[in-house]
Amino acid sequence: MALVLAVAIGRLEPWRVERLGLSRAERRRAEQLAGECGGWLVFQRESERRPESICVARVGSGFSVQLSPGRYPRWSADGRQIAFFIGSTVCVMTAEGRWRRAVAVAQDPEPRALVFHPSGQEIWFTDGDRLCAAELREGRVRTVLTNVVVRGLAFSLDGRRLAVSVSGHRMYAFSVNDGVVVTPGRPLGRGCSAAVAPEGDLYTDLDGRHVCIRLRRWENDEVVRELPGPSGWPVDNESWSNRRRWLVARTEVPGPVDIWVYDTTSGAAVRLTATGDANRPHLWVAPSGAAHGWLRWWWRRWVGSGVAKP
Repeated sequence: MALVLAVAIGRLEPWRVERLGLSRAERRRAEQLAGECGGWLVFQRESERRPESICVARVGSGFSVQLSPGRYPRWSADGRQIAFFIGSTVCVMTAEGRWRRAVAVAQDPEPRALVFHPSGQEIWFTDGDRLCAAELREGRVRTVLTNVVVRGLAFSLDGRRLAVSVSGHRMYAFSVNDGVVVTPGRPLGRGCSAAVAPEGDLYTDLDGRHVCIRLRRWENDEVVRELPGPSGWPVDNESWSNRRRWLVARTEVPGPVDIWVYDTTSGAAVRLTATGDANRPHLWVAPSGAAHGWLRWWWRRWVGSGVAKP
């Protein structure tokens, strides 16, 4: 039975199962974390010997699965779909890597960032000095901001607050009403990443030095907590999950290029990858706190039961 299942799954190219490289102690901590954070991690891998690829892993698991070529993956709010780039093309697929298709094509040959609108109806993406929104069904593209080079962006779960980082390591807060960005934005200070708490009351700030992740209040910029880089390593590419408690980021040179999940209530960090080439993480946590396991994931990838075409 296992052999039949493996052969059938193998038809869904590209697929590639790989160990995450965690030590026994790190794996034990990740497994303990899974009891509290029933989540799935999507991330990008790349190196001199490896082209850009999108991978998924269950929190607490010792392995990941490569889903597709591409970069900058982001979950939809319901955890059913993943948006990402292949070159200049905005793509979407199911959480199991099925039904991959193009949604829009940017004029910029290497757009920098994208995100699902919380409504699930649009994907917002950068295109040179524009921020655009593409309808998921029809693919119609509209411009929501102009004359700004956006490097990172993140929504609150109600879609009313948007944080962006722009060229020059500056950050801005925008209000969004019915999909329309209200300008001008409010300066948030310096930073090269943008992350917003699901409730929209907090945002992150690396202060340009990357030694810690600061959690600041949206209304008055007050620092409420600092999350230091693991082992003193620099941190970058932080993103908030759909649950307030959990935030992911990667460490960077001179530390390993790997992904960590932070408990924002305690400040503790747990390593999720030890491959040295993991980047652009995004975490989706099941509403009940208990995500389904790999068996159900493989079944949906093979059969597609209960999963609609995006």
